[in-house]
Amino acid sequence: MQEAAIKNAQDVLRALILDPASPDVWTVVFEPTDAPSFDARAIDVYELAEGGYRLVTRAFGAAPVSPAPFTDLALVPDSLWP
Repeated sequence: MQEAAIKNAQDVLRALILDPASPDVWTVVFEPTDAPSFDARAIDVYELAEGGYRLVTRAFGAAPVSPAPFTDLALVPDSLWP
């Protein structure tokens, strides 16, 4: 997946800096100065959701409502799932 993202970014870069009329525009190879890092990172989904919630409530001026009563999805009763 990262390889596809790199190739896509290189195509965008080609379109921006190279002459599209040039016959070798899509065969030019870029040599990165630094090796890409694909290190795994832990993502705190709860923190991201809270930050997004705060951003939206600030943007629309809405008063924050109380958070959902279930902080762990395993505790949500089956009757609440679609």
